[in-house]
Parts: sequence; structure tokens; C-alpha cells
Amino acid sequence: MVTPEGVINDEWELDDPEHSFVPRQQAIEDKWNLEIDEGGDYDSEEVANIVETLWKTRDSERFLPVIGYWYASLLTPKIREQEEEIPLVHILGDTGVGKTATLKMLYKLIGMDGNPYSARDTKFALMSALSSTNNVPIWLDEYKPSDMKKYEIDTLQDFLRKATQVGDETRGNADQTVTRYKLEAPAVLSGEESIQGSAEQRRAIRTQFRKVSEEDEYQQQWAQLSGGSYQTDGGVNYCTGYDTNEHAKAVWQFALGVEDFESKWRDAKDTIFGILERNQIMGIENLELTALTMIQVGCNMYVEFGEAHGAEDLPTQSDIEDAILYIAFQMGQGNRTSHVGEFIALVADAIEADYLDPLDEYDNNSGDYTVVKKNKPDEKLRIKLEKAHHAVSKYVNDHNLNGVDLLDDYKDYRKRMKDDVEYIPSHSQGTPGLGRCVSIDTHLAEEVVDGFERGKIVPEVYYATDE
Repeated sequence: MVTPEGVINDEWELDDPEHSFVPRQQAIEDKWNLEIDEGGDYDSEEVANIVETLWKTRDSERFLPVIGYWYASLLTPKIREQEEEIPLVHILGDTGVGKTATLKMLYKLIGMDGNPYSARDTKFALMSALSSTNNVPIWLDEYKPSDMKKYEIDTLQDFLRKATQVGDETRGNADQTVTRYKLEAPAVLSGEESIQGSAEQRRAIRTQFRKVSEEDEYQQQWAQLSGGSYQTDGGVNYCTGYDTNEHAKAVWQFALGVEDFESKWRDAKDTIFGILERNQIMGIENLELTALTMIQVGCNMYVEFGEAHGAEDLPTQSDIEDAILYIAFQMGQGNRTSHVGEFIALVADAIEADYLDPLDEYDNNSGDYTVVKKNKPDEKLRIKLEKAHHAVSKYVNDHNLNGVDLLDDYKDYRKRMKDDVEYIPSHSQGTPGLGRCVSIDTHLAEEVVDGFERGKIVPEVYYATDE
């Protein structure tokens, strides 16, 4: 591997390398922070402590997909030999959830300085960054489409698409020559808003980070990893943190020494097929399958790397499978059913808690929902989708339901409802007093949607008795 500080392999620095680094005044030259000439020796115990601690600093279901991608991306050229394109990662989360701190740590763990690029960088800066490496993740922070101009969004999305597929971009020079840039870096996008565009979403491993409280176990693990304090019943504890350079030296030697990658990739893909079949998830497309396989391969690397240095408290295959399912249920048919089903169940909760108003029988222009053919076999719940989305969002916030991943816009739910969702016979049913509504077969929804109960919208169901 060619770095700004020298050429390395699985035994560290090469004395007489066939390749050499040519400075191009790219930002990655300044971001590389690992001194090659200091030698490749490292403290195995320190490395083991880092690997045992890192994956426990966040909800592993949502963090292992990032770790898996991060480790696998070090072998991006080998992955591209197996697949036509690779995904990017998109990490979503509100201000204060720890996105930036976590990604800074991951950057330092592979020898970078911890500072991101900006999703709002100039066209040339983005082009330069995404063409500067083929196996170091390029982290683009501050992704917030609502604050970006259309041309900024279009440029970023175009470059990310090219990077997943290995695309070219050209730039004219003052001397009338043309410089060609090969965009092939693995990319990581972070911000407070979802990635825009269905095509872009299909190219991304999407995970949402949740806020870590000062008292929970994640905070204790983070303090041990990065340095700082945490509180227990016994009082306040301070930690010095671990040396990220020890991990960086070790992980590059490990990655550069991986052998028989084709077999490892094939085995991981077979594992993914098994997970999808057991959980009846259909409609996973080629790039989505590559994304899931990349997570499995990267997590396998993480475990193997940890074990090689004596680490014991590592993710199990069950932990990894939970993380893969978290991502897989956002893809294919799982994406439609999981998000829509979760939303419909929450609509019933919001109705029961009076966050939505029923259609007033005396004022036909007042209300958010109605139940037609109540208590009959063809009973239907009709809802105004925009109002329902607003009410559910408020209900989720008021009740601190941190495990809920609501789609940002009610229109996103409408798109999914247009697909073959068995308990939604119509996504645009004319309803007197309400206009166009989503129509939900309540009996069928109660059978197939976890958490949906007719009694929440038709209370007398709870009091019905058999004669």
C-alpha cells in the first residue's frame, strides 16, 4: 500500500518498493497521520483492548454495519474484483448523538487525523478527495440537503455514484491539457438528514445513531476507549483512553496480509443468503447484496483481527446477524413492509392516545381519520396521511421512543404504500369529509402487523364478549 509516508505491506515498510507516492496536493496527504518510518511494532494488548471496546460504544445493531464496512473497505480493490460496484455508508442522527466523535475515532484507528471532509466542499475538492485513494474511507460530514443548493446536491450525488462504480471526471488545465480523475474511494456520508433520491438510497448502507446517555453502558465503554469520565453507583471514574496508532499499525498489516479473499467473500455471501432466506426477506438487489456481504466480511475481519491479538469479548455471529437484518429490512420488500408496518402500528397508538381526531359526524370537514364499516369483516381505517405522519412524529417524540426510525416525509410512506402492501387496498381512497385517504384493512393489519390492534381505534373491541 502506497501512503504519503512510505510504502507498506503486511510486514510494514518496504525498503525497495516498486511503487512510490507522488504528491498531488490533495487533502488526504495532510490527513494521513501514521508515521511509517517509526516502525510497525505495536502493543497487542492495547490493540485487543480497543477491539473489545469499540463495538460496545454504541448500539451494536446500528454500529456493526459501520464497523463492518470500515474494515472491509480497507480491501476495496479486492471487493471490486468480485463485484461491479460497492456501496457507500450513510450515518444519520440528530445533533448530539455522537456521529462526529465516533467517526473521528474510526478515522484515527486507520491512521488518519480524525478530521472529515465536508459534503459541501467545492466540486474540485470533492473530486480530489474521492479520487485520492482506493481503500481509505472518505468521510463527508455535514450532509444536510435542506441547507444545500441544488447544484451542490447534484454534484455530490453524481460524484458518489461515480465512486461506487469507479467513474472518471476530467478537469481542464491552463495549458489546454486535461487531467483525468478516477473516482474510486469508499465513501462515508454523515449528517442530520436522510440521503435524497431512491437511487442514492439503494447505493447506501443506511444506519441511524441514537443518543447515548451519560449513565448507560455505552458511555462507560466510550470513556475507556477515548479517555474521559463515566459515572457508576460507586462514583466518577476517569480513563486515559487507548492509543489509536497501535490499532492503525496493526490493522494495516492485518489487512494487507489477508489471503484467499475470493473464498472469504463467497462464504460471507452464502451466509447472507441464509440470513435472508430464514427471515423471508425478498427483493434484495445486486448492490444491496454486496452491501450486506461487505458488512459480514468486515465483521468477520474485525473478529479475526481481535482474536489474533488475544481479544475475547467480541461480536458473535448472532450480533452480526442482528446488524445485517437491521440494514436488510430497509431494502427490498423488507423496506416496504417494515417501515409501513411500524408506521401503521404507531398510527393506532397515536389514535388511542388522542393525537389524531376522528371525523366529526356533525361537521364533515373536521377530523384526521375515520373507521368505515365498523365491526364488520370489511372494516377499514381511513387516515389523512400527512396529518397522521405529523401526529405520529409528535407521539414518538413525546414518548421518547428512541428505537423508532420514522421516515422523514409522509410522501416516503405513500411511495411504499403504492407497492403491494397486502393490508392497504388503496393509498388514495375518496372518503366523505376527509378527501383522499389511505385505506387500511384493520382485520388483516391486525394479523400481519406487529403491534397493531383494532381495539386501539375501535375501543369496543376490547369489551366484546362471546355470546
